[in-house]
Amino acid sequence: MAITLLQALEGRKLPFGIEVVGFSEEEGVRFGAPFIGSRALVGSLDEEFLTVKMSKEYPCAKAIQEFGLTEEISRACLDADTLGYI
Repeated sequence: MAITLLQALEGRKLPFGIEVVGFSEEEGVRFGAPFIGSRALVGSLDEEFLTVKMSKEYPCAKAIQEFGLTEEISRACLDADTLGYI
């Protein structure tokens, strides 16, 4: 949807920047808890959530680490000057 909206602008300039972010596993099928990427983006991905386990031995934090996103996920939070998020 975001890409379609940008295409509809047909090159018009806006007085602000636009970033398109793609998420994976927002449905929460793997860990039984939805919106991992969205939670990180709005700053509500806390340590308790990261301990949610897919199985007895496999917490969400381990999957994030194996994907190499440990550092990046802590920097995912939107800046204070962000106008909106859809």
